[in-house]
This record gives sequence, C-alpha cells and structure tokens, in this order.
Amino acid sequence: MNRENDRRKKHSLYGWIDEARHAGGYPDVARAIEARLESEPDEEIRRSLNFELAWAYKMTERYDEGERIYLILFNQSPDEPVPLISLAGQKLYCEEDPAAAMPVINRAIEAAYRSSNFRRLALGTKARIALAQEEFSVVEDVLRRLLQLTHDKRGVDIAPERDFFDRLPPGLINETVARRFDHYYRQARGSRR
Repeated sequence: MNRENDRRKKHSLYGWIDEARHAGGYPDVARAIEARLESEPDEEIRRSLNFELAWAYKMTERYDEGERIYLILFNQSPDEPVPLISLAGQKLYCEEDPAAAMPVINRAIEAAYRSSNFRRLALGTKARIALAQEEFSVVEDVLRRLLQLTHDKRGVDIAPERDFFDRLPPGLINETVARRFDHYYRQARGSRR
C-alpha cells in the first residue's frame, strides 16, 4: 500500500515538473520548484524536488546553486552516492572542468562502496572524467575495479557500460585488462537478453 502511494506521489510530482518545463523551460521549472519547496511538508518529495531543482539550475548554468543543493543532499544521506555522481557529471559535462570533477567522483565512489549502491555508475563516471584528463592509467584502474565487482543484493546499480572503454585510444592500457573487460561486457550483455 505504501509503495503504491509513493509511486503515485512521485508520478504526480514528475507530471507537475513536466508541465512547468513545457510551459516555460528550465527557468520556470526552477521558480516553480523554489515556490513549492517553501510549503512542501513531505521530506521524500522535498528530496525529489531538490534533485530536480539542482538539475534546473544546471540547465540554466546556475552551477554554484546546483552544486550547493547536491552537497546538501549528500550531507543529508552520506551513504547515497547519486548527489555526488550528479555533481561530478555537472562539473565534467556542463562546467567542462574534469579536474574539479575528479575529487567529487572519488567521494561518490566511497559512498557507493559503503552503501553498495551505484558502484558501476560512479566508476563509469570516473572513467569518463579520466578520459577527459587523458589519464589512461586511471581508466585502466577503473576497468580493473569494474571487473572485480560482484553482485550485492543489498544495493542497486546500472547495467554494465562500455562507452569509456570504446573511446580509449588503442594500446594505451594493458592488453589483458582490455580483453578481460571486453569479454566481461559481452557476457553481461548476453545474460540480459
């Protein structure tokens, strides 16, 4: 019963956000969320609204405000890596500052391993940051860590990814690691079909 109620609340929330986005874009979304946060009593909804607000700030290049929210969200739940993964992504893709993204993703990885949540997502983000910095040994280390991951039923994660592997210039990482990762990914894809 509670799960269905939560699903309905979130569905309603995201519908409301989509309406604001279609009405006037991300600036209107940010204003609408800011206003709703002033009166929203439900903590779970407030958390979701803050994630959406950080996204709207990012989309309107209000990066400092987005960062502030991601850090608040992380400090509220320090074993939840998603706020820091999102912040690292903002720094990499929007602010184009991979050097600033790396320490953020390292903190996210620590949280991901503590909670067993989103370890692959955090490691994949680190690999993308390392690629942007041309730190190929770091990408190789990430591949090794991904190969060592075992399924942990306590946590959630994304399916294996390989875009960062495919973008590696040939011959810059250990050939055995490259073969093992390619095999690992192909096996994972085959088992999901």
